[in-house]
Amino acid sequence: MTTTNNESTNLLGVFDKIEVKNEEKISADDLLFCKEQQSSVEQALAKLDKWYGIFREASQEFTESHKVKFLENGSVEFSKPYKNHSLNDVDYQNYEFLPFDNINKAVEKRQNIIREFVSTIIKYFNKAYNLSVPFPDTDFDKLPLGFTPKYMQYVDLVIVHLGGRSFRNTAEDELIRRVQTCVHRYDAQHLPDLKGKSIIFQNFIYFDSFSMQYGNHKVEWSDIHRIEALCAGLAFFSQNRLNGDSEIISGFDREKVNITDWYELSTSPARYMKFYKNGRVDVKFKDTASAEECFHKLKLDEL
Repeated sequence: MTTTNNESTNLLGVFDKIEVKNEEKISADDLLFCKEQQSSVEQALAKLDKWYGIFREASQEFTESHKVKFLENGSVEFSKPYKNHSLNDVDYQNYEFLPFDNINKAVEKRQNIIREFVSTIIKYFNKAYNLSVPFPDTDFDKLPLGFTPKYMQYVDLVIVHLGGRSFRNTAEDELIRRVQTCVHRYDAQHLPDLKGKSIIFQNFIYFDSFSMQYGNHKVEWSDIHRIEALCAGLAFFSQNRLNGDSEIISGFDREKVNITDWYELSTSPARYMKFYKNGRVDVKFKDTASAEECFHKLKLDEL
């Protein structure tokens, strides 16, 4: 396939302005994932480009008759030659096989492959590190013919978007901010309280009032994210991971919460969690030192 000229290359000029080498800012697992995606996208584009080349070569015989014009992104514009037919003539031109539709379909598929590749890379880091990095503002329809995306172009752009910090550092800060936002509901009376081996969260959630009439304690849908954020914080403290959620609470079901017994947690030294009818939630640790360490690591003392 052909290469680009200077005008189309300017579309991607932002990549050339990135001088910082960011590959060392991602983990070995991140790098492996990106390289696997890179190999897959290159194979897919190579197969598509082969078919594109066949159809483009076939279009050469129509260059003059159909006023063929190839655009910079590889797509083609054309017009059928006018032929005056009598009422008794059959227009057999309607049954001609022309390669133009297939050329344009190949270009569209190429753009979609690149779009999917970019989306996959960004979604991977967003999910792995609980980030909310936006999809880059790229006009995929105008990508020059022959453009092949490279994963570091998008990793670099995301890290620049994050202020040059690593995904890990940024994700840790975002996770802690999310925990702080969820546990700091109202005023000083409702701040998390460190008491011995436990951290107490007053008025942390609400139960559905209708369900409570029938003796069932169902967490309000709008408060589920608070539980998820707290669990993410506990997983971060205990296991240094960033993708924790309510799965760490053994047997937890938001539709029917047990307010009598303690739930076991899979995040030792954060070992147990208890829900109360008034919306209070307690987290119990193996010892006082662990509770204090978690309290400080999640910066609950800074609220």
